Amino acid sequence: MRTKSLTSEQMEARVARFNKLQTYQRPNFEAHNIPPGAVEKVAARRVYPVMAPADYQGRSAGAPVKGPRGLIVSIAECEPGNGPGLHRHLNTVENFFCLSGRFEIAWGDRGEHTLVLEPLDMIGVPRGENRSFRNISNELGRLLVMIVPWGLKCGTAAGLFKEMAVNCRLNRPRWRRERNCSPTFSA
Repeated sequence: MRTKSLTSEQMEARVARFNKLQTYQRPNFEAHNIPPGAVEKVAARRVYPVMAPADYQGRSAGAPVKGPRGLIVSIAECEPGNGPGLHRHLNTVENFFCLSGRFEIAWGDRGEHTLVLEPLDMIGVPRGENRSFRNISNELGRLLVMIVPWGLKCGTAAGLFKEMAVNCRLNRPRWRRERNCSPTFSA
């Protein structure tokens, strides 16, 4: 039995081309009258949304690729010395995959613990942990950032997607939105 394949046009519509991505900062600055530099306290200077759920209402809603509920994928781009200040996510795990540059990841109440991500290194920062990152290289650095909800009864990416699929099939979505527009999971 032959499988049904997407056309080239349909597949192209599912592609995020980096040279066509737009940062989420500009629309948010303009829509909410946020002064330049304010968002940098908790986000990289430029964040390019790549994938977000189709019904997502947060700052990454303009991502060109629509993915599973709860998974937000973006690229954080930082000049040398740039990165967000210490902050935390109460209901999501934030994963960083270093694409280019070198990034110091800090965590703890005051950011007193640090480690360095080299290109192709990855770290997952658990919910509730204060964190920051800063490009410590002499070149433009990029991190692939994947934010997933905490509280699913799974410990792996495969388990995450299995749990989401079960909830969709049962038509019992248990997702809610927090004030900060981050997708969270109500267990």
